[in-house]
Amino acid sequence: MSYSRTLLLLAPLLATACSSAGVLSNETAPEERAVESFSGTIASADGVIIHYQVHGKGAPALVFVHGWTCNQSHWEQQLESFSQSHTVVTLDLAGHGKSELGRTSWTMSAFADDVVAVAEELQLEPFILVGHSMGGSVILEVARKIPDRLIGLVGVDTYWNVEQSRTPEQVAERMVPFHSNFVETVDNVSRGMFLPTSDPALVERVVAGMSATLPEAGIGAFTHLLGRDNSAVLKELDLPILAINS
Repeated sequence: MSYSRTLLLLAPLLATACSSAGVLSNETAPEERAVESFSGTIASADGVIIHYQVHGKGAPALVFVHGWTCNQSHWEQQLESFSQSHTVVTLDLAGHGKSELGRTSWTMSAFADDVVAVAEELQLEPFILVGHSMGGSVILEVARKIPDRLIGLVGVDTYWNVEQSRTPEQVAERMVPFHSNFVETVDNVSRGMFLPTSDPALVERVVAGMSATLPEAGIGAFTHLLGRDNSAVLKELDLPILAINS
C-alpha cells in the first residue's frame, strides 16, 4: 500500500480523534494495550532546547504539532489512539510547555526548525505531520524545509481562512489587548474556543495552561501568525493535505 493511500485511510480516524472543541478530550478509549514510550530533548537551529515524547511503534510515523500557547499534552487522546499502530511523536514548540524560551524570533519558520530538529534526531522518514491551529502554519514551513521526507499534512482547526490577509495596522490593533493584559486576554480567548457543553474541568485545565505561556512567546508568535499569508505557501507545496474543521 502506498503511503499517500495510508494518509487517506487515516483521515476518518484523525477526524474522529481530533475534536474541533479543543483537540484534547477527557474520554478514555477502552481496552488499549500498553505501548513503549520515552522522552528526550534536542537543540533547535537557534540552540533552544526542545522537549519531545515518542510513543508506540509503526510506520508511517505521525508527528503532532500543537497550537498557539498550547503544549504537547493536548494530544493525549490522539496519542492513545494512534500509538497502538504507529510511532507517535509530540513536542513542545519553543516557549511552550517544557521547552526553553530563549528565542528572539517567534516566526513559524523558527517553530518549524523545532519540528525538523526532532524529526532528524529520531531519523523519521517518511512521516505525516498533524498541526492544530497555529501548528497548521508551522507544519507548512516544515514541508518547505524537508518536503522529501513527508507523506502529507493534516491540519486541525486551520486552513479554513487561507485567503485572509491583514495589514500591519490591523495586526497591531488586534494585539493591543495582549500587550495590555496578556493573561486576561488569553483567558478570554481560550474560553471562547469551547462549547457550553464542554467538560468544565477540561476547560479550566486548558485555559490555565494557555494563560501560563510567557507573554514574550505568546505575543511574538501571535503577531507573526496574524500577519501570515498561508495561501502563498500552500501553492508552493506538492503534498497531500487534509483539513479537519468544524
